[in-house]
Amino acid sequence: MAFLPMTGSCKRLLLGTAAATLGLPLLLGEFAKHFMQPGLSDDPVRQQLLVDYIVIGALVFGLTMILTVAIGCWVRRVMQGPARSADPYPLPHEDPRARSQ
Repeated sequence: MAFLPMTGSCKRLLLGTAAATLGLPLLLGEFAKHFMQPGLSDDPVRQQLLVDYIVIGALVFGLTMILTVAIGCWVRRVMQGPARSADPYPLPHEDPRARSQ
């Protein structure tokens, strides 16, 4: 869990990762489909379907990884527990001139 932020919320991390996980495979899949034309490949419809399956697989894999990190964030938060503070203890007033001598 070294990649989880130690302070702050995991929500921003998960939101950005989810956007990238959903957006990048779709964009790359559409980009790859532009090169599958009837004159360039033997069976363009079959190859486009193969690209669709690869994109769906990448989406499912990415979302399961995000779910795994979300469970890790939840476990870290539960194990950390609520913030507690001790009773205030008044510190003795020190003279700063006494240390310099």
